Amino acid sequence: LLSSSESHHLQPTATLNLEKPNIKLAQPEPFTGDKVRLINDWLAAVRRYLMLSGAEETKWVAYATTMLTSTALSWWNSVELSNPGKSIRDYSWIEFVNLVKERFVPVDSEAVAMSKMSQWKQTSSVASYISQFQNFNQLVPKERLDEEMRVQMFIQGLKPECKSIINMWEPKTLQQVYKMAQKYDDSQRQSHPKS
Repeated sequence: LLSSSESHHLQPTATLNLEKPNIKLAQPEPFTGDKVRLINDWLAAVRRYLMLSGAEETKWVAYATTMLTSTALSWWNSVELSNPGKSIRDYSWIEFVNLVKERFVPVDSEAVAMSKMSQWKQTSSVASYISQFQNFNQLVPKERLDEEMRVQMFIQGLKPECKSIINMWEPKTLQQVYKMAQKYDDSQRQSHPKS
């Protein structure tokens, strides 16, 4: 047995600093303006990075613009030149996001995405079907297509056996229908493993 003074020396002495965790955040890839279909993912990654790094929201646009290169950087420089009375700190994050989307999201991408969502069919796993459906889904603004219609579009593209089961459960949100479809697919894979 150890005395109380000896056991005290065995206690860990490190403390957690919850204010500034020692987590090194990976900075998002620079945006060149070439891969426009990934613009929503890039904006979300930059937002998460800036939020987790503790940057003041008033500086987000200034930081984000340092991640622009090539065509995207030339475009941003022209935005600043055309608004000489406006400092980079005068741009809100929402304004920046809207400007980026206005410039780099193709004009017809919303219509194309909606068309593809309504015609998309599951040909392999539910996971790959969900992944592609999500790509289309993020290009269509919430005000243009309500959640119920998105759920119905998703269900319509499922394989017939999965579709009939999911319809019985009557999911109301995309998150619910994704989970249900994935659960169904997992159960099918377990009961019919490939040899």
